[in-house]
Amino acid sequence: MLKHIKLILLILSLSVLTACGSGSTKTNYSAIDKIILYAKNSGNPKPTLKDYREAGVTGLENINLKELNDKVASLSPEDVDTVEELDAITASLGINIIPVARAGVDQSASFGTNINLSATASSDADGTITAWLWKESGATLSTSQSFSKNDFSVGTHNITLTVTDDDGATASDTVV
Repeated sequence: MLKHIKLILLILSLSVLTACGSGSTKTNYSAIDKIILYAKNSGNPKPTLKDYREAGVTGLENINLKELNDKVASLSPEDVDTVEELDAITASLGINIIPVARAGVDQSASFGTNINLSATASSDADGTITAWLWKESGATLSTSQSFSKNDFSVGTHNITLTVTDDDGATASDTVV
């Protein structure tokens, strides 16, 4: 009888631990939660570049990460709980957010067909794009935002767009 009671108590204890997450205290926080926790207490782990990107901050690079984390640590959690607030903080620090280059979708065409290439989907979160450079194998094809070309040779062409923002930062994208 005593063995049965001990067995029942053991089963109940295991059931309670299982229902409560096996006694684990590990919590999976979202990226924005990690940033908020760091603002609340700079003794918490510092947010990583990946955390900021997952929270929606675009264009941030490792070179700016320490400066941004130092600023976040000096603020209250309510000041860093949206991507708009984080973007405003990066702008106030003068951190240049790199532009986003978008060369468009890959294309397939018959020989002699006019191919239209456009960088209109490219953007710069903290300014404007001031230069566009389209290249293939090191040769410049155009310095315009959009252009057309109909004299490609037969075969596959990898065309790289590089955009430059008003602060001199660049980004590239390739279209085939």
